[in-house]
Amino acid sequence: MDEDLMSAAVASERWGFDSSYVRQLYRKYPNRFLDGTIRQFGKTYVITKEGMEYLTGQGELEAKNSRNTLKGTKKIINILSFKGGVGKTTTAKIINEALYKSGKNSLYVDLDYEAFPAKIESDYVILDQSPYVKQDESLYLDKSDFIIFPYAENISNIKILSLMKEVILRAKVHNESLQVIFVKTGLEKNNNFDKEAKSLKKQVPIIFADFSVDNS
Repeated sequence: MDEDLMSAAVASERWGFDSSYVRQLYRKYPNRFLDGTIRQFGKTYVITKEGMEYLTGQGELEAKNSRNTLKGTKKIINILSFKGGVGKTTTAKIINEALYKSGKNSLYVDLDYEAFPAKIESDYVILDQSPYVKQDESLYLDKSDFIIFPYAENISNIKILSLMKEVILRAKVHNESLQVIFVKTGLEKNNNFDKEAKSLKKQVPIIFADFSVDNS
C-alpha cells in the first residue's frame, strides 16, 4: 500500500463509508475529491481529517452516523485492553477460529491497522482493538454485544482495571445489554490483582471466564 493511501487511512480515524455513500458525496461535492479528501482503503472508503472538518460543516457526517453500518450482523464481540502484550490478538483469533470451525460466518477486524468496514453482513464480528486507543475515541461499544477483556495477573495490569471500570460504566449507559467477560491469559498469579478484580466485580456486572488463553 502506498504511503499516501496509508496516511489517509490513519488520518481517517477509522470512519468507513460504503461505495454508494461515496458516490453520493462525489456528486454533491466533486471538487473536494480533488483535494484527496476521500480516499479508497481496500474495499472501504475513508475520509481524511480535512474532509471530516469540511463534511461535518456540511452536515454530512451526522447523516452518515445515523446509517446502520452493522445491519445484518448478529453479534459483535469487542476485544479490548488498554495495555499491549496481554494476549488480546491471540484471544481474538482463537475466538474467530472457533466460530469458523463451528460453522459460523465470522469476520476478524484488526483495528490496529484497518479502517472499520462501512457495511458488514456476518453472524459475528470480532473487533481486535488497538491497545493505544484513547478512551474518548469510538470503540464501537454502543453497538457491541460483548466486551472481552484479556488480562494477565500482574501489578502493571491493576491500574488498567480502573480504566476498564470507567469505560464499561460509560458504555452501559448507552448499551444496557452489553456483556463483559474477563479472560485470563498466562499463568501468573497475583493476590493484589485478584483482590482488585473481585472488588470491580461488585461494582460492575462482569463475568470471569472459566478458561484461560495461552499467550506464551
